[in-house]
Amino acid sequence: MAKNKQEDIFDAAMQLFAERGYDGTTIPMIAEKAKVGAGTIYRYFENKEALVNSLFSKSMLELS
Repeated sequence: MAKNKQEDIFDAAMQLFAERGYDGTTIPMIAEKAKVGAGTIYRYFENKEALVNSLFSKSMLELS
């Protein structure tokens, strides 16, 4: 398991986006995979687009 809930969400989202694509992945699916409630995701991110933007920014920082 990742270090914290936000990392769990990032890990679950990355895996689901790779498997199902952006349109095929829902917030409830990410929540289930991350073992958190959907409300927890919305506590960190306004919507799925904001989650993807944060995930992209995080990935870019890790590459630099």
